[in-house]
Amino acid sequence: MYNLNEIILFTTEGCEGCKIAERLINKAIEQSDIDINFEVRPIENSIFGNLAKLYLIDDFPTALFNKRGKPVGKIVGTTTVDEIIKEINRCFK
Repeated sequence: MYNLNEIILFTTEGCEGCKIAERLINKAIEQSDIDINFEVRPIENSIFGNLAKLYLIDDFPTALFNKRGKPVGKIVGTTTVDEIIKEINRCFK
């Protein structure tokens, strides 16, 4: 069954903040009681680069929160696990 809650992390090659954001988002999802699909999408891949343009993403890392395929939230840059959990609850509860 398709998961209705999704976080897409847009990254760039060699971005240390992107690696940190990926780890923090994984920790936040583990601590959450909400079922969430998490994907990392490097913009160097042309398909994901076009998707980033579609969502007007030009700073990295950017985490896009989608519910039922529609954007409902976004975090640009790195932040704390607690702040990510707050955004998960705001977007998906």
